[in-house]
Amino acid sequence: MRDIRCEAQSLRLMTGDVCRILNIRKRTLQHYRDKDIIPYTQIAGKILYRLSDINRLLQKNYVKRNT
Repeated sequence: MRDIRCEAQSLRLMTGDVCRILNIRKRTLQHYRDKDIIPYTQIAGKILYRLSDINRLLQKNYVKRNT
């Protein structure tokens, strides 16, 4: 039986989903693609993103608050 976390990480998201997760507009996401900030796959005109890539981007840019 496969690990559920592995399946979730390989999940593909559409543009609208990624925009909601990152709280950004479609144009900003396009800019991220253009600048190779976020990897994507394009199939039949649809752009898809791996959840694992989104999580990696968030972890890489996480700023821990000093309290």
